[in-house]
Amino acid sequence: MIQELPENPSKILKDAILALNKGKYKKSKLLAYIEIKKNSDNYFALCCYANSLYFLGGKDNDKIATKYYIKAINLIPNYPLDHLGLGRLHHTNAMKIHNGYNMFPGGSDMMFLDELAPDKYFEEKHSIIVKGFADEECGNRELAISELEKAALFMSEKEIKVELLNMAAGLKCIINNEEGIKAYKEIMRIDPTNIQSHFNIAGCYAATGKKKKAIEEYNFIKIEAPDLVDKLENIFLEYGLQIEE
Repeated sequence: MIQELPENPSKILKDAILALNKGKYKKSKLLAYIEIKKNSDNYFALCCYANSLYFLGGKDNDKIATKYYIKAINLIPNYPLDHLGLGRLHHTNAMKIHNGYNMFPGGSDMMFLDELAPDKYFEEKHSIIVKGFADEECGNRELAISELEKAALFMSEKEIKVELLNMAAGLKCIINNEEGIKAYKEIMRIDPTNIQSHFNIAGCYAATGKKKKAIEEYNFIKIEAPDLVDKLENIFLEYGLQIEE
């Protein structure tokens, strides 16, 4: 389910959210827009409209969705739905940028120069802001991290909370492996046997020269997720760490 139904929704909003959850994004977009026209401060309609745009895809849709997520956050700042949507949108595009430009000289870092600070997205627009490439593509890493972590904070379901934190931690690794290590340690405090976190922190340890800790995580993966061993060994080799049998 992408979005739950609120209490006592109008028929239009109910149909919009049901369409969204069935993957009928054009229909959900239209119905949510009609609901917003009736009440521009309808939180769940704003989120439904933004979610529909995100799943329809495209840079123009992402830009509009970002604005609607932010409006929803300003209305209800302590609910996970809007933070999750905004964080997921920018995470998706940040990963596209990273994977698409990583093979060029200097890697993808050049494409993330001049990223706006997350709070800039929530300021009243009193002046023209010149956006860098990542912001223009709706792929701001810091915004994605901030919003995913906020969504996790307000999320009651442990499994989804951990999934969101893993998404944020993955971006932190791309920016700085040491920050990634801290993030994965926090996830493992919540879910000590989370395979994704153990696997990824092993890579972070290898990248930062922490051979002993990397091997400890390797041994955990070898027992708990043996199908991932070959993949982890290949990551280790990238950083000059070879496992001795």
